[in-house]
Amino acid sequence: MLKEDKDRILASYEVGGVRVAYVEPVGVGDTLPDMPLFLANDFHIPVPLEPTYQATWDASPEELRIAVETGVLPEPDAD
Repeated sequence: MLKEDKDRILASYEVGGVRVAYVEPVGVGDTLPDMPLFLANDFHIPVPLEPTYQATWDASPEELRIAVETGVLPEPDAD
């Protein structure tokens, strides 16, 4: 059972000899943790989710950010 304020799950899976799931419960507004990205058995790199998300968000067009924040899509351009 998830806590009410941690109702989303981040998961990373290692499927080598022993199958392992790395699970992080998060909530809206939480800072995203680094998560492992497995490239081979017993070999992973940490993925910096929060700085990657923030850099992408900052580089996104303003219309997209407004649509995500408000839930309202922009009107299509009349050609």
